[in-house]
Formats: sequence, structure tokens, C-alpha cells
Amino acid sequence: MPDLDSELATVRAETSAIIQPPDFEQVLRRNDRHTARRRSVLAFAAVALVLVILVPLLQTREVAPAGLDGNVVAIDFADAQHGFALLTDCLATEVERPQCLWRLEATRDGATWLPRTVPPLTGGPDSDVQALGKDTVVITQGGVRWLSKDGARTWTRLPVGLTSPVDSFPPGAEIFVGCSDWRLTDCDKPQLLVTLPDSGAVAPLVGQPPVDMSRAIAQPVPAADGSWWVYSEDRMTSRITLAVSRDDGRTWLLSNPPSPQSPIAGMPDEGTFIEGFTVVSGNGVLYGLAHGSPSHVPGKPFASFYAIYRSENGGRSWGIAHQATVDRVIRSVSATPVVTSAGDIIVSTPEDPRQRVLISKDGGRSFQPAQQPELDWITWTRAGYLNTRTGPIPAHWLSTDGITWRQLGQR
Repeated sequence: MPDLDSELATVRAETSAIIQPPDFEQVLRRNDRHTARRRSVLAFAAVALVLVILVPLLQTREVAPAGLDGNVVAIDFADAQHGFALLTDCLATEVERPQCLWRLEATRDGATWLPRTVPPLTGGPDSDVQALGKDTVVITQGGVRWLSKDGARTWTRLPVGLTSPVDSFPPGAEIFVGCSDWRLTDCDKPQLLVTLPDSGAVAPLVGQPPVDMSRAIAQPVPAADGSWWVYSEDRMTSRITLAVSRDDGRTWLLSNPPSPQSPIAGMPDEGTFIEGFTVVSGNGVLYGLAHGSPSHVPGKPFASFYAIYRSENGGRSWGIAHQATVDRVIRSVSATPVVTSAGDIIVSTPEDPRQRVLISKDGGRSFQPAQQPELDWITWTRAGYLNTRTGPIPAHWLSTDGITWRQLGQR
């Protein structure tokens, strides 16, 4: 019988000749590579898990309500996307000058408000903001004006006094009636002044509107149709006088809307009781609200409602569409009416517990009380109608059509 051990030895020798043994160093290196790969996969999985958790949180933080959380003292818009708002944590009803913490916020998309730097403000809540461009803003407070041209990141104090006269309103300008020393509220020779968007300086207009400027009130920005308006009254007759410019202040057209009858017995019919006239434009028609002098209550510029006027020829002539009765006069209203894209005219009455608004669906000829929409204090801006609600939780809404209102500071 063959020797089994010898046969097995022969088989092992033949097998070793056929199969080459592996390089164990290479095996170890391959094992290290597999280990590193497994670790990379695990690390990638861990990172992916973290991203799955964090990304929704980060996205939620970006779309959360942003800004305008507090008492907005002044707000203005250069256009529908760009605006600036000045906020304070002091009370607006303080009799003596309060100590206030001031904040400034800006929007570049019309929705998200982000904090910006504030110049060294020290006055009370009697402040103003002028958005003269997407990156240009002027803050006026306590007779001091501050200019920023880089989106409210750095500030320059503006000199007191007027600059050289201008013959027209540059794009982005705002206008007001004031004195040679614009810090004064009363003087012998008031004139129409222009806040220039390139420098923030104040300049007189060369071609002043031919009205009694001592009784004049200018709407700071143009109406929706591009027209600029100045209200006054004739010193001799007390009749309403309107001046409109459609070429940015180069020329002016005058009109004398008829005076409404006095709503109060014994008062003359001349417009002596009218102290303001706000013009708005919508659907190719101009509407004017004749009202009393707006109150000086902070955040509540209510006025007496006297009459609604209508012009279909660009303001060359006006007719009285609706005259308020005594019952309506004693109900104070917001002095700026809203003209919707559907043709409705809305006058806000936020102080009246029985109604929220007066609505006309026949071109201003008649008004009916209603609870909707819930409007408060309305102003016209370059971004559209601004609705301001005062109180413990102030809020602001914008609308370009008078129907859809978007709350500021929320997506």
C-alpha cells in the first residue's frame, strides 16, 4: 500500500506550485483601505443625518416673520421692494423727552426686514424717515438730519440750511412746505422745498406753485398717476385752491373745486372749515377728500370728513360727488381715501365702534358703513397704500390695489 503521508506531501507540493500564496502586506493594506472606506461611509451618513435635521431648521428660520417687531415711529418706501422703518422702545405719549432705544430696519424685497445701524439719535419719538432710493435714507429728529447712502450702514450728519434751487423734482425726491430754515414750522415766507435723493439736501423749487404758500400743504410723493399736488386756499375768498404738476414741478395747473355747504348751522358755506384736501388716483379718475386739520395725537392722525370730490380730466375741474352730513362729520376718519382696482372708494373710520370703514360703490356718490376691510390709518407711499394700526401691538399692511393687503414683517 502506498504511504499516505508521502502522497499527501506530494499533493501539497503540487498545490503550492499551482496556487501562489498572497502577499500578506498587500492583504493588510487592502484591509486598511476597506476600513477607511467604511469609516468614510459612516461619517458621510452622520453628516447627512445632521443635515436632514438642521436644514429644515435653518430654512424655517429664514422664512419666519422678520422684523418690524415693536413701535414703528416712522416708515417710508422708495418703491415696492425697498423701504426703511425707524422703531423705538419708548412710549410715544411721554410728555417730557423720554430716553429711547432706537432701531432701524430695512427691506430689499418688500417682505423681510433686517436690522441696520442707527445714527446717534437722542430725541423723542417725533422723528421722520425718508426713503430716497433703495440704499438712500434720511432720518430727521430734533432739528438734525442724518444721511446714509449705503443702505443704512454708515451715516453722515447733514448741514443746516438750504442748497441751491432746483427747477424740477428728481426721481425719488420728496416735497414739503417749509421755511428757509427747514427746522422752523412757521415763518413769513414759506415755500415748496425738495428733499434731493442724491444728497439728502433740501432745496427750494425755482417755479413755486402760484398759491398762498402760508396756507399750503404738499403731498410728499406723487399720486399713482405721477401727479404732484399742493393744497391751499384763497386768502380773500377762503376757496379751495389746488395746484398740480405733471412735469415734476416745472409747471403748475391751478383749479378751484367748489366749496361744500357747511354741515353746521350758522357756519358760512365758504370752505373755512376745510383745512386739508388729499388727492388719490385710481382707474383713470382722481378723487379728493376734503377734511379738517388732522390731529396731532401720535399714531392717530384722524380728521373730520366733509366731502368727496371727483375729477375725470386730470384735475382741471372738480365736482362734489358726496357731501358728508353732520352725523358723518363728527365721525373722525383717516384723511387718505383708498381707491380699489374694482372702483370702490373706502374711507377708514378706525375710531368709530359701530363701523370700520365707509364704502362707496358708485363713484363716491354714496357711502355705506361696513366692518370689512379692517383698515386703520391710511397713507399713500411709493409702494402703494400703507395701513397703520396703532396700539399695544402695532402692525402695518401694504396694498397696491386696495383689495389685497400684505402685512409687513411677515412672509
